[in-house]
Amino acid sequence: MPPLNWDRFAELQGAPDSNFESLCRSILTRHYARHGDLVALGNQPGVEFHLKLRSSCALGKPGRWYGWQCRWYDIPSGHPIGSARRAKIKAALEKTEETLPHLTDWVLWTRNPLTAGDQDWFYSLKTKLTLTLWTSAKGVW
Repeated sequence: MPPLNWDRFAELQGAPDSNFESLCRSILTRHYARHGDLVALGNQPGVEFHLKLRSSCALGKPGRWYGWQCRWYDIPSGHPIGSARRAKIKAALEKTEETLPHLTDWVLWTRNPLTAGDQDWFYSLKTKLTLTLWTSAKGVW
């Protein structure tokens, strides 16, 4: 599959961050919703949507419960996300732990890979959740 043209994507009607969340949710729904209970609430605290697995799939076995935080960062690939974005990610993770205390996995889904420094920071966050990074560059879709 050819890479997504993010410049054309940004020209779509609506805000790019909302469109990115919709794209991610649609991809997740297409590939994994049949394996569990997918919930996407307006203004869901901490994550845009979450999926509690009822059957095994590429994500894992029944009982695993994933939450996705989708972030459209309008910065070039290879640039650090910065302290303000890091603070928002950390706050979303903490809010998720409060509102979905039995969640097992928390996925940060971005259009570009995070820098090595940002990845080190992300995976060092103190949490009981399993942290994962998803990006279009990893071929998630």
